[in-house]
Amino acid sequence: MDAESLCAELRELLAEVIGVSGALIATGDGMLIAAEVEDSLHAESIAALAAASAGVGTQFAYLMRLGELGGTVVQGTKGCVAVHPIGDNAILVLFGTDGPNVARLHLAVRQALPRVEAALQA
Repeated sequence: MDAESLCAELRELLAEVIGVSGALIATGDGMLIAAEVEDSLHAESIAALAAASAGVGTQFAYLMRLGELGGTVVQGTKGCVAVHPIGDNAILVLFGTDGPNVARLHLAVRQALPRVEAALQA
């Protein structure tokens, strides 16, 4: 699937899921594939940091014997970011900037993952 089709999928996701203000898809090594983020944010930098977060999360899960990485979350005073693996070499990044509501972000990820996985395979 091309980047524009993935962006359309992300736009639809943002319109449907409450509390998510941005989303992107990147390769496992941090190369941006598609993004729907506000102009003031640098999507390429978010993709790179998300890949680093997933790498650290994978190693942490391994060290703690937690199994395969399900995702990582960074929570701040003004919002949170969730990074979740998609297949073998992609990551989904969703974030909300309306306060630290991790539960809402986890729900959004559960709703989004099957859809984004299917879009990537198409």
